[in-house]
Parts: sequence; C-alpha cells; structure tokens
Amino acid sequence: MDIQKKICFSIVLSSLLFAETNTTIENGGGASTYKLDASVVNANAFAYQSGQEINSQTLKTIPNGNGDITSTLKMLPNVQFDNAQLRSTTPGEIDPANVSISGGLYYQNSFLLDGKSMNNDLRGVSSTDASSLSVADDPGNSRDATFGRSQGLNIDTFLLKSIKVQDSNVGASYGHFTGGVIEAETKRAEKDFGVNFAYQISQGNANPGAFSLTKYHLYEGDGCVIPGASNVCNYLNSSNSKIQPKFVKHSFRSSLESKINDKFGVIASFTTTQSFIPLKSYSQGDVNSQFQQSEKTQKRQNYNFFIKGSYQASDDVLIDTSYAYAPQFNTYFRENARNSDTTIISGGHQLGADLTINNSLGFASVNTSFSYLEESRRSESAHTKIWLYSAGDKDWALPDGTNNIFEGSFGDEDSKQSDLSLKLAQNFEPYYNDSFENGFNVGAEFSYTYSYFKRLKDSNDGLSPSQIFDETYACKAGDEWCSSTSTDGADFGQFITTMNKNEAGKVDLANTSFSFFLENESKFDLEDKGDISARVGVRGDYDTYMQKTPIAPRFSANYTAPWGKDEFRYNTSFTFGANRYYGRNLFAYRFAELQGALTTAYFRFNNVPWESLLDTEDPNNTFTDGFYAKSENRFDFKRIKIPYDDELMFGVVQEVGLFNVSSKYIHRFGRDQVRRSCLVPNARGGGNCDFYTYDNTGKSDTDVITLSIANTTPFMSGAMSNFLNFAFDYTNTKRSYNDYTSSYTGLADLEYVEYKGRLMKREDLPAENFAKPLTMRFSTTHSIRALRTNWTLNNFFRYRFAYTTRANTDTRKETIDGIQRDVDIYEDYRVRQAFTWDLRLGIEKAVYGKNTLYFNVDVFNVLDQENIAIAKTSKVSVPIYELGRQFWLEVGYRY
Repeated sequence: MDIQKKICFSIVLSSLLFAETNTTIENGGGASTYKLDASVVNANAFAYQSGQEINSQTLKTIPNGNGDITSTLKMLPNVQFDNAQLRSTTPGEIDPANVSISGGLYYQNSFLLDGKSMNNDLRGVSSTDASSLSVADDPGNSRDATFGRSQGLNIDTFLLKSIKVQDSNVGASYGHFTGGVIEAETKRAEKDFGVNFAYQISQGNANPGAFSLTKYHLYEGDGCVIPGASNVCNYLNSSNSKIQPKFVKHSFRSSLESKINDKFGVIASFTTTQSFIPLKSYSQGDVNSQFQQSEKTQKRQNYNFFIKGSYQASDDVLIDTSYAYAPQFNTYFRENARNSDTTIISGGHQLGADLTINNSLGFASVNTSFSYLEESRRSESAHTKIWLYSAGDKDWALPDGTNNIFEGSFGDEDSKQSDLSLKLAQNFEPYYNDSFENGFNVGAEFSYTYSYFKRLKDSNDGLSPSQIFDETYACKAGDEWCSSTSTDGADFGQFITTMNKNEAGKVDLANTSFSFFLENESKFDLEDKGDISARVGVRGDYDTYMQKTPIAPRFSANYTAPWGKDEFRYNTSFTFGANRYYGRNLFAYRFAELQGALTTAYFRFNNVPWESLLDTEDPNNTFTDGFYAKSENRFDFKRIKIPYDDELMFGVVQEVGLFNVSSKYIHRFGRDQVRRSCLVPNARGGGNCDFYTYDNTGKSDTDVITLSIANTTPFMSGAMSNFLNFAFDYTNTKRSYNDYTSSYTGLADLEYVEYKGRLMKREDLPAENFAKPLTMRFSTTHSIRALRTNWTLNNFFRYRFAYTTRANTDTRKETIDGIQRDVDIYEDYRVRQAFTWDLRLGIEKAVYGKNTLYFNVDVFNVLDQENIAIAKTSKVSVPIYELGRQFWLEVGYRY
C-alpha cells in the first residue's frame, strides 16, 4: 500500500480520535471569535437515505429533561412515542421513552452503544398498560408488572458524541430488528486536560398556591377516577405511583478528559438522575386516623459510570476500549398494605473493545463486548396476603370496597442476561477506474447469551379470605395463612382459601448465535447522464434458541441527476430500496413457559394444611377439602418462525443552497408475528387457561411518508448563526394485534370485545399506541456572542394532528364457547390536535482563561397547552393530559 494512502488513513483516524468539526465566525464587534459546530441534524448522514444523525452540538443545545436517548429523537421524523410518555399523572418517572420506528414494535428496535448491543431481551415486552391509572400496573402492586424497556442501559446523553437513527435501507451489517436501529456513539478525549460539571433540577407540586416548576393538567380539577376501581381518588393525596402530585428531580453530570499524548486519550464520566416522589401510604378516607398522614417516598435513581480510552498505536491501527456501568434502582410500595416495599433493579454493565486496522486488502474492524443486564426485584416481604378486616388484628387500614386489606410483597427474584459477542468485518479496497468503482465488504458475528430467572426463596400469594363459622376448622398452630380474630364478632376468625405457591428455583436459557453478511457496492459515472450507485447485500442468522437460519436480502440503489455535478449545492438524487429485516429473540416467551413449572395454585374449601391437598394422584377430582392445579404451556418452540418485515422504499433528496430537502416513502409488510393463544380453556371458567400455545398469526402493514428540510452549514444573519430543521411524517399502521403483552401474559386472548357492532378478541382491536398519523416538527437553533458572552437559543415546535383512537364505553354479558363472559364495548374516540413549544436558553461566560461557567434554562410546553396524551374510560371517556409548562434549571462549569 503506497505511503499516500497510509497518510490519508492516519489523518482519518486522528480526526476520529481527537478532532471536532467547527467553523470560526468573527463577531460583529471585531476582535473576538467563537466556534460553531457543523450541521445540527444531518438528514443525509447515511447513504441511500437510511436515516439521520443528531450530532454533539444538537445534544448540547436542545432541551433534554431526563437526559435519556430516546427523548431526543422527538425532533426526527418517523419516530413515534408511547402515548403515555408525557402524561401529567407521572412527571416523576425517569425511564427512557419507548419509541416505534417505521411502524415497528417498540421492543423490536436495535439499541447499540458504540456498535455494541444494549438490548434488554429479558423482559423487553411490557406486561403493563402504560396508559392506565390502575394500581395493577404498578410494580409495587403486581408480581407480573414489568417496564417493557427494550433499552437495557439508561444512558445519559451527556456521555454521547452523536445519536444515529436508521429507519430504512439499513445495510446488511445490521440485524436483529424489525423497527429501526438506534446507535449512540460516546465521546473521545479532545483536550489535553478538561473537566465538566453540571447540576440540573426540576420539581412539581400540584397543591394550589404551592411553588412549582411544573404545571399539572388534571381531569376534573384535583380528582380522578381510577379505571377498574370502585373508589374516587384524591389526586393530592395519592397513594399510587401512577398518580404523582409531587416530585423533585436532580441530575448531576461530570466528566474528566485528557489527551495523555498524541497517541493516547482517556475520558471518564459520572452522571446520575434521581427522582423523589412522596406519596401517601394509604388511600385517603380508607384508613384509620392513626395512618391518615402516613407517607412514603418512592425513588427512581439512575447512575452512569463510564470510562473510555483511545489509542492510536500506529498510522494503521486504532484501539478503543470502554466500560459502562449503568444501574437503576426504582423503589415502590403497595398502597394500603404493610411490609410491602419493593425495589426493582435494572441496567448493568458493558465492557467493550474496538480495533481498526489498515491492511493490504483495505481495512478491518474487530468489535468485541461483554454485557451483563438485569431486571431484578428485592422485597420487604416474601409473601403477599389478602385479609378480611378485623379489629385488633388486621386493622392497619380500613377495608376497601370488598372488606379486604393487604400485606406483604413479592419476594426476591433475579432476571439476568449475560452476552459475549465478537464482530469481525473486512472492507476491501475498492477497484476503480475513470467511470466505475466497486467495493466489497464481508463480516461475521458470534455471540453467546446466558439468561436466567431465579426466585431466591419461596414466595406465595394468599388470596380469597373466608370466614370460619365452624369451630371444628379453627386455625391450626403455626398456620400463618389463618387468623383466629373474629372479623365481625360472629365467626371464629378467617383463613385464606387460595394460594399461588411460587417455589424457589431457577430456570435458565443459553443461546449461541452466528451471523454473516456480504455486501457489494458499485458506482457508475455516466458523465452527462448522471451517476448511479447500487448496494446489494445479504445477511444470515442462526441461533440454537430457534434453530432457524433466515436469510435477509438487502438492496438499495441511488441515481444522482447530471445537473448537480458542477453545482454541488443543487444536487438531485433518487433512492430506491427493497429489504428484509428479521426480529430479535425475546426470552420472555421462553421464561414464561419455564417459570410456570415453579408455580402451583392451591384451593382449599376447609381450613386444612395446603400439603394435604397433594395426597391424591388426581387432585382435580377430589373436592372434599380442596385441590391444586398447574397451568401449562403446550408448544414446540422450534415450530415458531422468525418474525420479519419486508420493506419497499423510494426517496428523493434535493440540495438547495445551504439546505437539504429529503423526502421518502416506506412500506413495511410485517409477517409471521408471534402471538400467544389459549389451547385449552379452563373448564371452571373465570377467564383462565390450562394450556397455552404460540403461533405466527400476527401481521402488520405500515405506510410512512417523511419530509425533512435542514441546512447542513450555518447561515448568518448579522453576527448570529442559525440552523433550521423542519420534519413532517405520515404513519398509517394496521396490525392484527396490539402488543405482545397480551400474547405472553395469557388472559387477554380469552377476553372478547365489541367494536363497531362486531365481536372480536381484544388483541384484534386496531392498533392505538404509537399511532399518531400526522406530525410536523420544526426546530431552530440560534447562536450569537454579545456582552462578551455566548448565547444559544433552541426552539422546538411539534404539531400532532387530530386522530381517532378507541374508548371503552360500556360492558355487556355474552356466552362464548359455552362460558359467560364480560364483553367490553368500544367506540371511536377523537383525540384533538396537540401543539407544543419547547425551548432551551443557554448562556456561556468565560470567567478566567479557559474556565467557563454556563447556565441552561429548559422550558417544556412553553404555552402551557392542554394536550391529551391518552383517553381511558370507565363507562365514560376520561382524557389524561400531557404535562403542562415545566422548567428545568442547570448550572455548570467547564475547563
């Protein structure tokens, strides 16, 4: 390889390692200058219009709130957010938002950190209704409640250099998604020595007249109806984490960096975002005066520890190593219950190394990583119990509408996932002549995943308490599921009649996977007829979990019109693509099956020991004292096909002076989607199922139209530099299921609904989440130096057009398969248009030498608009509003 090419390669490596693209602009006052980064949002960051990039300047100038990755994506087209993300009832949460890309399911995106997977496949599917106010969806109130966060590490954008999103024409080197690819790139050291510290705060208090940086928008004043519950809750005295009238959030961010020498640089960072949510321990009006003012503070605490070293070993070799530790601790409690504190532990570790080598064939890259993720539970109590109220014994709270009170929690459980991966790629030096160029690259990936669910000790759920009227069945000594205290003065106490015994034990799953990809790109110079380029690729994946080898072809082509050859800023190009994407494996399905073996349901008619119900070989036919039963899953998992999406895409990019105008149309065919269904309904009824199965009956069709207009270099108005970015998208998704939630938790496939006069399964209702069809986004960034201070103003405007969703308006009885069931009646509900304006005002002041103080004020929903987030019903439509105006205040120091 000649020395000229080696010098070029060395320059590229050096720029990746240490350089920052910027433009020096002279101040109108004369002597002083200041620096501006290049483009804010690059709408043509990838070949073949595959996606967009948000660079470091944008990450610094846009309002960032909790500082999570997905919240920054709201400025990009073709990114749909969970309807419940901004609801006014839960402003204290800090989890990253779930997003849908190109109509895909939120848990079928690929999240990458420096090219390394950080997907949570343990419970990447939510088992709760994020839009509901029901306490059953609270991890403190439900054993099965999970977050459904497919982003395994909650990474703060303070660590990042850029975020890239690919939504179409994705190259063959990327796999395991049917939505999109979200790739975060961390910073490298850029200074000989530098430090950065920042503190940010926001808070809210819904009490009238109280100081609050957050404006709440509530339904019917300070009251609300909890769907599915019989009581009316007082918002200001909430005991449910789904309703948060007070909170305070603190964010602390810090970094230290140094270029030790010309070859080696290191950067270390620590950030934390913490939220504190004070709530009543007991529902107002439902407790003894002794507990009336009892209060607990729930916490959400996320930490990011990060260190990265970059070493340019020679002109031909660059080495990056990094370690991230990003745990999160969320604490909950069960309202109206004692001994119910619960902590959910999520996040984990990622260790990685990257090696880039310039060689005689071109250049090679080696990427290796180890990650350890979890979603575990630690509880104050191992068992849950439901009792009838009894004075002097079970009286820590007044009873609910069914005369019940509660105690306990759900024990200690570990759900953990370890991944070891290696990715190799070789990009061959292209062949080229005056009119033709051809490049080729090949790669392979190897990974080993070990996941397990472990219940550390027995954890039982005691349900259905019953009074004891016959002294013969008085409580036996040592029976903690029985109480001798009378519940009404006319009985001999009470005993719990139903117990779900969740045994201590471990179920695990190991998966080894191998992937390969081949890609060839050719470019033809047609002189006065323009240019043509085409990329043809293929990707294959095999794993021991599914034992399938799906092949995914990828094809993209681009034609650049001839009139742009001599006028660079007036190029016109046309893009076409036809691609197939296969989804990721979700271990939640397999774990749901395996965990069933650890659970047994016991039913006793008399106060007899639970163990005595096991004395018969056929307990289901012995009804004298009770019986026990197990639910099972009957399916051969190897029969399931890998879900996939086929994509057709057409796009046009037009350069007009400083601006890029990018438009495209995407159609996705989602097929072989996995759903869970009941194979054998329980003969006793009640909506239960004895045996489950899985099938590939799910399907979806999505049409997406996007338009983006942005300047790639700043334009000046006097001494002020300006960036503008406009984005529009239309999304229309038709799906034969709403979510895998109902598919793997089990009972929703037995629940029928009526919609537009037609009886159907609940999961067959039209998709409603992530389904806002028309959205316009417009952002502006302005920078100027005045009064010897740098000022930056970012505005983000978002207009979401009105759309139709569904609302539950009534319930009726219907006999289905010989069983009488409750059938919810749904009707269309019109959600009005929504407009929001967010802004950040940033001020930087050099105080001495390289010492700089900076201040940022973020204001979300500047106009305090009342926008409907979601609409839930309890026989009548109940709008749940998005958050009103909210301020975040930040102060920082940089050297």
